[in-house]
Amino acid sequence: MKSTKKIVLTLVIMSLLIVLWIAFDKYSNTKSEYTSTDKSPIDAPTTVLETEKNRSPELFLDVKTSQSDAAIQPEDLGFVAGRVLDESGQPALGARVTWSAGSQFCESDGYFSISTRVGQVLKITIDCDDDVRLKEGLPSLIGQQVSGLRAQKKSDPIHEFFLVSGSRIDGIVVDPEGRPVAGAIIYCGEARSDVQGGFVFVVNVSTPEEIHAWPEAETREDGTFVLSGMPKPDFRIWAEDEDFSRSLSVNLQSGSREVVLALRPICELRGRVIDSTGKPVETVIDLLIEGTEVANDNSEWVLMDRSDGESKPGEFFLRSTIPGSHQVWIDDVRFAPLEKNQVRLKPGENDPIDVVLHRPTEWVGRALSPTGDPVAGARWLPVENSSNTTSQWMLRPVLTDSEGLFSLRLPPLELGMPETLRLVHPGYMDFILETGNRGIGFYDLGDIYLAEGWTLRGKVLNPEGFGLESATVEVRSVSDPTHETNASIELMTESLGEFETLLEEEGFEDSVQTDANGNFVVSLDKPREIEIQGRSPGYAPSEIQVLQVQESLSGIVLELSEAWQVAGQVVDLSGRGVGGVRLGATSIDEEFVELSLFAIFGVGENEQETLQTVSDPEGFFSFEVPEDALWEIRVKPGQDWVGIEPCRARVGEREANLAVIEGGRIEGTVIDAITRQPITKFRLSRSDQKPQGSFIFGSGTSTVEISDADGYFELTGLSEKEIAVSISRSGYVPWQEQFQMAPGVTEEIVVLLIPGATLTGTILDANGEPLSGAHVLVYRPEEEIPESEVGGTGVIQISFGDGGSFSLGLAHPRTNQQGRYEIDELAAGDWMVTIRHKDHSDRTLRVTGVLPALTTTVTTQILDHLSPPAEN
Repeated sequence: MKSTKKIVLTLVIMSLLIVLWIAFDKYSNTKSEYTSTDKSPIDAPTTVLETEKNRSPELFLDVKTSQSDAAIQPEDLGFVAGRVLDESGQPALGARVTWSAGSQFCESDGYFSISTRVGQVLKITIDCDDDVRLKEGLPSLIGQQVSGLRAQKKSDPIHEFFLVSGSRIDGIVVDPEGRPVAGAIIYCGEARSDVQGGFVFVVNVSTPEEIHAWPEAETREDGTFVLSGMPKPDFRIWAEDEDFSRSLSVNLQSGSREVVLALRPICELRGRVIDSTGKPVETVIDLLIEGTEVANDNSEWVLMDRSDGESKPGEFFLRSTIPGSHQVWIDDVRFAPLEKNQVRLKPGENDPIDVVLHRPTEWVGRALSPTGDPVAGARWLPVENSSNTTSQWMLRPVLTDSEGLFSLRLPPLELGMPETLRLVHPGYMDFILETGNRGIGFYDLGDIYLAEGWTLRGKVLNPEGFGLESATVEVRSVSDPTHETNASIELMTESLGEFETLLEEEGFEDSVQTDANGNFVVSLDKPREIEIQGRSPGYAPSEIQVLQVQESLSGIVLELSEAWQVAGQVVDLSGRGVGGVRLGATSIDEEFVELSLFAIFGVGENEQETLQTVSDPEGFFSFEVPEDALWEIRVKPGQDWVGIEPCRARVGEREANLAVIEGGRIEGTVIDAITRQPITKFRLSRSDQKPQGSFIFGSGTSTVEISDADGYFELTGLSEKEIAVSISRSGYVPWQEQFQMAPGVTEEIVVLLIPGATLTGTILDANGEPLSGAHVLVYRPEEEIPESEVGGTGVIQISFGDGGSFSLGLAHPRTNQQGRYEIDELAAGDWMVTIRHKDHSDRTLRVTGVLPALTTTVTTQILDHLSPPAEN
């Protein structure tokens, strides 16, 4: 037992250190402080600056203006041109290309041409109009996103893109009353999985779904739809409509035939806006809602129309199409910004809420340069180590206007006013404001002169000499030899007694994006020797420049060069080319084998940074790579072909061969063992697959809930090895079987789920009182008693805020306050039951003749109190 505890403790410590490794924030740039000494309040009524009234919610410090094609001079005009083909090499009927400024359908021969500034780099989405293809009886094609496409002087189609066949699902969308809904939008995305059992560590590593160009569809007049071209065999699907709440998302597979998506009643929330005295606030400038669980929230705040004579002052009404947790944000220039966290909306009418606004602590002033010129676009932020920092007042930025004026409204200190704030502008040093214990009132800071900082200004040029928009400029201190983080973690393993974190000398690292003309501005926190480099998709990076910065510098030029290429062919075991295989490429450091989470656990792969392509009909492929390095090319998961092993190739190599074999396949149907009817919803797990962004210690498994009207499922692209497949459903005995997969072999199976048996009973203490919190351990007569830490909860769980969690331990059923327990999903036969409690002696009994789908009541058990230890 002691050795087990030591192993668990070791895993806990190691896992926490890994969490620190992942979540360790880059050091905040602590700039020199220029602190105001004028903090005297002025007896004046609260005023509102004109800039505050008309303040845009956009952070215009980061806004880049782009130039339209009409503004491009003829000598600067360039083209991104190419051709879209299917996997057989024929023009892809119905193909269209979309980019940030527009979209166009390809010609009948598959060609397209986009005009833009020469040298500009575009990211495009390629997909197909499935209605066009379905009318012609053609299969649907998987869309893809391609980045790093440079505009050339000539309009010749130099790019070829191959789209491969994807899956299709038919369905219907109905309203809460079961009536078909026309015009609803169908969305799909990555199938969601979770982890059950064992020692589990889940890291919140989001998979950017936009890299896959997931298809969408719209329902017809009769509510039916066809959605096709899903890029992965497992996916989830849901429906949205402006008059209803979105449907629940359903996990499906490529073999699913049809689905019914039921929209839910729209979320409705009523409430009042009142001040701290309970008086209704009649005029509210902004009423907003922000989704905290979903993106692209379509919620709409609507102030109730008071002309009907029914609503009262201060009342509001919210209609939202998206249930879940939200933050309510109310902004009125007379009050402190305030949010009401975690309003959880459910479909239909919700309980009304009261939102209380408080009088603000208001700070006004003007930001000026050292020469007295107004500084526009400076932003107020809380200092990270401020003891009372909250995000309430930051949902909308506080910026200086064109005259340098600002009005900073903060909640009272007891409600979360930050004690320390800083005024930030990339061209100047931060101004630090200590709010202290200032209460409600009006404070005039007067003119704030921002001290000159250490600013780097320059331009990123493409090989043609034009400024490049949205290029990345990276700056880091030379003292940092790894060019990564300036932190190291050292574990003192002696007796597992202590560990400590050692921080090296503070370094500096930052990156910015160029504007429409390729210009950039970087601010340093102090004089430094730095390295600066420009990067952009589609180009090789600029040379690293080393600069000794003692004062602001301008005129820095970072020249990008042409990208390198890696090319080769995908071949089968006979050497024949294989077309339509999706590939990814990642650079590898030859001199340093990085101990990465992805290498160990499959965690942290950033697919957005991985180059992707599809082999042509003869199997040939090529990548434009941004650096002179060794590149690893591998087959992307979720397709019929499996790479035998990754292929590694150097820049300039054009004969890299990647050998593939056809993966194994399992097709199955899940039915009830008694009624022989399909089970339309079940959970599926496989031993060779982990959920995105997690790793598992011990016996934990990743499961995906599958919905199919026929109980059908399929697993494709299986490697040549043994895998365990498990099927479970609430109320049934879990099913599991081992399969030895072979290339190109399909296993067809029928899974009979047996309705589970249930054991129930009551536990009393020696006085006949219900005994709560007792562990109930159930096992077969031939098995050993499972371990149970009766003095603890059985499970250690740590949550990390963004959905990540860490769990250790195994949970066992416990008795409730009435001393009762219930254990279901048991197989038929005989079972042993052991009852444990930290203050009572164990009791074990045998239960015989347990039958499927029936409940067996165990006789009431009485536990004796443990005798106190004898005194020495």
